[in-house]
Amino acid sequence: MMVKTKTKVKSPPTELPTSLKAPKNIPIESMLELAHKGLTDEQVASIIGCDRSNVSRRLQPYRDKLAVLDKHKQYRADILCLKGMSMLENITPAKLKKASARDLTTNYGILFDKERLERGQATSHVAYMDITKGLQEIEKEIQAIEGVVVD
Repeated sequence: MMVKTKTKVKSPPTELPTSLKAPKNIPIESMLELAHKGLTDEQVASIIGCDRSNVSRRLQPYRDKLAVLDKHKQYRADILCLKGMSMLENITPAKLKKASARDLTTNYGILFDKERLERGQATSHVAYMDITKGLQEIEKEIQAIEGVVVD
């Protein structure tokens, strides 16, 4: 009497051809940059060379932030100004006793400079008199050099 044993036949691996595989390790920054330009997930996937569902899944955590990013950039100077005002309002005699006044005023100064930078204004103060003195000294040097050249 012969006993039949079942042997399992292994099926060949179902691997996609290399040309159809999605690239690995696509930086999220690449996807975010394309999405921020207004491209759809399908367009981003086509450019990067992966499936739309991969793009959608990877961008999902950033969707809310992308929606408000432009507004934030547009009003960033105002936001910094409001934060600075809030900091100034919070500098009270009681807080000055607890916290370092240097820390509070330094933070305010940083926000003030950032706000001016966002508005396209100078972030440092230049003394006009120092510039004028410097120009006068340079003019004297030029005259002295010209005097030597003429002689």
